[in-house]
Amino acid sequence: MHSKVLHPGHTGTLPRGTHAYKPEAPIAAIKTEGTGALVSLLAKEKRRFLAVVNRDFLMEMPLTVSLDGSAEISEFRKIGAIREITGREWTTSLAPGDIAVLTWESKK
Repeated sequence: MHSKVLHPGHTGTLPRGTHAYKPEAPIAAIKTEGTGALVSLLAKEKRRFLAVVNRDFLMEMPLTVSLDGSAEISEFRKIGAIREITGREWTTSLAPGDIAVLTWESKK
C-alpha cells in the first residue's frame, strides 16, 4: 500500500508497551472479543485505511466497527475488490491471524 502509519493501537488485553486504540471519525468504536486486535490507521495521500488484525493465532475473532456517518466507507477485500459499507455498523469474523481493511477518503 506504500502508506504511512498514523495511529497504531490495540483492543482487548494490551501487550506490554502498547496502548489502546482510540477511534477517530469516521470510526466511532471498535469492538472485538477474545485476546483482541492490532488496529492501525494508515494514510496514502487523502485515502485512509483502517487495518484490524486478529492477534490470536488459534481462535476466530468477532469484530464490530461502528461508524459515525461522516464519510463513505468501504471494505477493501482480499481479492482486490472494494465493497461499500451501508449503515452505521460493520460486522465480520476474522480467522486466526487474519486482517480486515476498511477505507475512505479523508476530508483533510
